[in-house]
Amino acid sequence: MAYLRQSGYEYELWRVSPQDGSKEVVEASDPHIDLSDAERCTFYMPTEWTLMIRPIGGWISLRGRLLLFGGGAFVIILLSGCIVLSHITLKQRRQISSILSFDHETGFLNRGGFLEELKRLAARGKNEYTIIYFAMDEYIRLARIMDEKQRNEYAEHAMRCLRDYIYSPHITARMGEASYAVAIFEKMEMKEAGDIARGISLELLWKTRIKENREYIHADWYFVRCPEEGTDPESLITSAIKGCEEKRQRKAMNGISVSL
Repeated sequence: MAYLRQSGYEYELWRVSPQDGSKEVVEASDPHIDLSDAERCTFYMPTEWTLMIRPIGGWISLRGRLLLFGGGAFVIILLSGCIVLSHITLKQRRQISSILSFDHETGFLNRGGFLEELKRLAARGKNEYTIIYFAMDEYIRLARIMDEKQRNEYAEHAMRCLRDYIYSPHITARMGEASYAVAIFEKMEMKEAGDIARGISLELLWKTRIKENREYIHADWYFVRCPEEGTDPESLITSAIKGCEEKRQRKAMNGISVSL
């Protein structure tokens, strides 16, 4: 026991009474301390004896407890910071992705956002739709000489036409400075799709006066259907753009309007 005290241990030596089996404390470094967390050794001599020991002040010193508490607090703060930072980063990425997916002038999806939305909807089983692509003839030339008010008026006109003309579920995109696209999620026959595309193109017709000259902006169009003409959204968009461009070239060569 003296060796344990000199070595810096608290202890308690007790035995089981052979008469009634009760605990009988033989010697303790301090009878008022709780040694429930101490190491114990049981032996027989011949009754059952138990020696319980632990370092004075517990297995972890005050300095060690302070370091452990401080380290735990630091880890908690660090993990909390990482969680908050991850949440903020994810939110910012979503915001940036959302900003990059839309045209800032019209609020419509841009080409990238249009493609991603078609892919997302296709993954949810919406794989019957018609893409109608519109190219605004003469817009790029006239936009260079129109004032800001006229450009805004035409953007609002196009937005209103593309938003209000279609009642079926659809998404709309501004594909470029002078082009738009609509994906209508409804199974259509060729004639029905053509009638809708023609009707929207007439709505998109716009006239203005620039430097005392009356100018017109009208829309050429072309449509493709999914799944009749393919199921890959990117290929369908490319086909619609290519088809509209070829149609415009034929019209320019012939000098007359060409129907799809």
